[in-house]
Amino acid sequence: MALALRDKGQLADALKAVDEAFAKREDPSYLTLRLTLLEKLGKTNSLEKDAKAVLKSFQPVEQLSDFSLAWLAVAARLANA
Repeated sequence: MALALRDKGQLADALKAVDEAFAKREDPSYLTLRLTLLEKLGKTNSLEKDAKAVLKSFQPVEQLSDFSLAWLAVAARLANA
């Protein structure tokens, strides 16, 4: 849902949707999506620091699905890692 809202440009609604999804399932991919939304909204005060924290919450690379690997790469970009 959050991705569809993001793609429609409804960033505030997408942020709300990703927060609701994370409340149901604590997945670092959701946190990474949240950071990309904050970046698009211009709320980048602690973006790099937060992305570095998210990176630490992913499983080891060999245990990740392709979906999670893609979000790991996004988190690494945001963290400048």
